[in-house]
Amino acid sequence: MQTAARLRLHSLINRVQGDGEQEMLEDILLSEPPESKMLLALLSGSVICGGALFVCWLSGSSPTGGAHLSLESCQAAGLGLLASLPLAALKAATWTDGARRSFPALQDMQEREADVLKPLLERMSATQVAVVMMAEALPTLLMLLPAAQGALTLSLCTYADYLRDAGVNVPYNLPAALALITTASLAALARYLEHGISGEEYEAVDAAVRSADRYYRLTATNVSGRQDDAERMARAFKAEAASWVHRQQMAGNVAGLMAAFEVTFLGMLWRATGDLSAPAAACLMLHGVGFASLHRFAFQKRKRE
Repeated sequence: MQTAARLRLHSLINRVQGDGEQEMLEDILLSEPPESKMLLALLSGSVICGGALFVCWLSGSSPTGGAHLSLESCQAAGLGLLASLPLAALKAATWTDGARRSFPALQDMQEREADVLKPLLERMSATQVAVVMMAEALPTLLMLLPAAQGALTLSLCTYADYLRDAGVNVPYNLPAALALITTASLAALARYLEHGISGEEYEAVDAAVRSADRYYRLTATNVSGRQDDAERMARAFKAEAASWVHRQQMAGNVAGLMAAFEVTFLGMLWRATGDLSAPAAACLMLHGVGFASLHRFAFQKRKRE
């Protein structure tokens, strides 16, 4: 009975998620050769880099974030790699079977990530996946740190100077801290909206729950004619729906918290070293672990299917 309720719920969710245009785009990506998809990732990364450079130009912040072709930047990159090792190990641990069994929200989050990236990573080699990873990680980092945090910090510093001129004691590190909190919060919100339950999904499940008694009463009448069967099936479906909604909300919360923590870590690393090479190296390490785990998880999921 619980299995039948789960199958009906999954069928309902698949109908809601089955957007025709999205499915067409996924089919196009699946049919494209890996080289074309890699070039597409590089092109989208170049667009993000262009946007970040434009923001830096408007705000007057340095797009390099203090990084140079020098020994100091190499040392900063090494420091970033070392600092990211504990977080990378923790991230790798979240992809283990034991972690997914202990925290079902992790499995829901990872399955959604695999479904989103599966058309892009399909039939790609490890080298091509690494190129796609860098095309996503580095432009996003450029947009988050020198562009967003740099521009926000400069703007907030201007307001802080006005307040100091008016006699208000404003800590000198407050603008940078507020900029970091703002970007981390926005990253968390974006990741929550990406992994959490959508409005359409919630409305569809809520409508199915409210009509479950009538639906299973009619179904039981046609199958067995027993009222107690209808009540048990309705209760099973409501319990499965409530569990699914809770898991999806938890998956969104977990994804948002992980994104906020990662952005905060990279921002603090940038502020501590004054060199973008440190968070860039750390970002590549973290994204490399994530993409490798995601690629392996998607491959195992495809084998099970």
